[in-house]
Amino acid sequence: MFSAKHGGCSHLEFATNSLVVLMYFLSIADSSNLPRKKKIPAERDELRGNLHSSLVFAVGAADYSAQQSNISRVHFYSIEEDQGTASRSTEGLGITGPLFNIETGPNPSWLCKGGGDQKQNNLLYACLETTSGNDKGGLAAVDIERRQLIGPRSVWPTDGGKYGPAHCEMDNSHGGHIMAASYALGEFIIFPQTSDGGIGDWNQKFTYNAGSHAHCVVSSPDGTHVFVVDLGLDRIHGYKWLPSPPGAPNHNSTSVTAGFYLAEAHSLQLDINTTPRHMVFAPAFSGHEMQGHAAANVEWALLLCEKTNLLMALPYIVATGVLGSSVSTVSSVPSGWNGVSYGGEVLVHPSGKFVYTSNRGHDSVGIFAFEATTSPEPSARLSAVRWVKGGISWPRGMGMDPSGNYLVVANQQGDHGNTIIAFRIEDGGAKLTAHGAAAHVASPTDIQFLA
Repeated sequence: MFSAKHGGCSHLEFATNSLVVLMYFLSIADSSNLPRKKKIPAERDELRGNLHSSLVFAVGAADYSAQQSNISRVHFYSIEEDQGTASRSTEGLGITGPLFNIETGPNPSWLCKGGGDQKQNNLLYACLETTSGNDKGGLAAVDIERRQLIGPRSVWPTDGGKYGPAHCEMDNSHGGHIMAASYALGEFIIFPQTSDGGIGDWNQKFTYNAGSHAHCVVSSPDGTHVFVVDLGLDRIHGYKWLPSPPGAPNHNSTSVTAGFYLAEAHSLQLDINTTPRHMVFAPAFSGHEMQGHAAANVEWALLLCEKTNLLMALPYIVATGVLGSSVSTVSSVPSGWNGVSYGGEVLVHPSGKFVYTSNRGHDSVGIFAFEATTSPEPSARLSAVRWVKGGISWPRGMGMDPSGNYLVVANQQGDHGNTIIAFRIEDGGAKLTAHGAAAHVASPTDIQFLA
């Protein structure tokens, strides 16, 4: 048997080893064609720990004057705090950004957070409020950390998306739903949330009477009811979450309904031409002189009306899910002021003691003290504290950080238009002080803090 050696091994062993080495180097040379895990950019990795800081916020924007909007991004900013160091000048304080922008589709006018667990906190939903057939309106789901949309945007199902929704709200209590209201069409539609946080095909739609302008969707504090504020019909439509029995209303049998659906419930009819626009619930019991166990049966909604500039306190009876008539009503602009103004948005301080309104035309943020009690009957009192005007014009929307330390105002147009400006909230909520210079954003309409 032939057994010649080469360098201490047989020819057969040498050939085998050479082949292994050759295959190794070929695998290295070809590794560029193999799929690789996408690397997160360094700047994103640095921001990851700060994205859900209480001082990072998103800015919605929309152009209502053009036949086809050139606004299609949500912008992300943060508030720079004064750390109290001698080396830090006040010129450096205020709004920092944009940190980054995310393309969503046309006119992302209103934003809502996913909420709930950590996964939900990374989600943001945008209303794409189109006003003509030249753009396709609807909803967009955003993955904040990855800075991208989750799947394709959802086109509003009526008229091929000619008119998009004006407002949306996330419901986390019944399997995950995005609820949206269309001002132009007078509709309220519920979309199930998909497993990755995207927007599924709609499963319920409520179409209101002629003249409807559904403008706002609000979940009750206990999560059992949903209210739709209708500016055109001067009505607040009420709905109740119910378990889905066989044959429950659902236009799309393949949609995941998570075992719940909305049924019509008690609605509140307001006086004609009240023009209700935006509503929020006050934090439960915070800062209120609630007496006795009965306090747990009443929550308070604050309603801002657009053309009448009325601010109302409405009792919500938890046991029945009924929203009652106003027990305290004030003007959101100073009495005796004769100019034209339109209510924009209403917010409540985390303490529950102060309410804020944005006033377009009067160009101000109104601050109101709020007191409530349930003994012997539910009652509340709103009283004007002051109006803040410096650096504000046509404030369509506002946002407050969760701690209640800062308020950011979106100046849509006018002398200070196309800017956002931050204010420090002082004296427990009774005072606003400008916090640094304004930042430029084209036609800003909404502020949503991420925490």
